[in-house]
Amino acid sequence: MTHHGTRPPSVAQWTGPDDTTRYLCAATHLDAGYANAALKEYLVEPTRPVPPAPGVDAGRVLSEAVQARGRRKCFDALVFLVVSWRSVLLFG
Repeated sequence: MTHHGTRPPSVAQWTGPDDTTRYLCAATHLDAGYANAALKEYLVEPTRPVPPAPGVDAGRVLSEAVQARGRRKCFDALVFLVVSWRSVLLFG
């Protein structure tokens, strides 16, 4: 019993993703090579299922890799448009 008269839960409560999953999700945003390798390994190959990884939410990591890749492509397109627009103004 605790000092408030209630019992602590007998099973630990899951409160969200663990550190490993969070670090791998962050890595997909920070390292384009890692994100592309994960996508190529598990999403491009049609006959390969995502293997179980104890302690890691692989679906969430792959989802973050897809989102990171989309953000990088949008950023690259925006940079291309700005550079193109600037060169048209300077040279055209």
